[in-house]
Amino acid sequence: MVHRFQAIWYRGGGNEALSLVLIRDPAGEFPDTVLFDTDTKATDEQIVDRFAHRWSIEITNRETKHLLGSADPHCRSEKAVVRSTLMAFWSYSLVVLWFVGQFRLGKELVLSRTPWYFRKKNITFSDMLASARRSHLAPRISVDYGREQDRPKFNNPRLPRRAECYERAKL
Repeated sequence: MVHRFQAIWYRGGGNEALSLVLIRDPAGEFPDTVLFDTDTKATDEQIVDRFAHRWSIEITNRETKHLLGSADPHCRSEKAVVRSTLMAFWSYSLVVLWFVGQFRLGKELVLSRTPWYFRKKNITFSDMLASARRSHLAPRISVDYGREQDRPKFNNPRLPRRAECYERAKL
C-alpha cells in the first residue's frame, strides 16, 4: 500500500515542498517506511525506484563510516580529510574484490553462523572484513603456542635513570 502527499518540513527541507511517500506491507513482512523526495512532480513508483537504487550506496556509506572509520578522520588539513575518506572507500573496494577472488577460488572464508544469526542468509561487508583480518593478520600475530615456547625471551635492559630527569620532573 502506497500513499503520497506533499508537505513542508522546515527542519528537513527548509521552505521547499517535499513529496512524502508512506509505504505499508499489508502482509506485515516488512516494516512501514516513509520516503522523502524534493521532486514533487515524480510519481510514487519513481520515488520508490530511486530509493531502491540508492539503498546499496547508503549501505556502503554506512559501513565505510562505521567499520573503516571514514566518519571521523583525525587530520590536520582539508586535503587530508578528503584523502582519508577516499582511502576508506578504496579499502572497502579492495576488501570486497579480495573476498570475491578468494570466494571464487573456493576458499572457506566465512565462519559458521552464530546462534543469534540463524536467519542470516547473505554475506555482509563485516563478514568480508573479518575474513580478511583472519587470513592476513592472524597468521602473523597469533603463532601456535607450543611451537614458540623454546625460544629465549628478549629482555632489553632499561637505561639508568638520570638525576636531572627527576629534577626537571620535580620528583
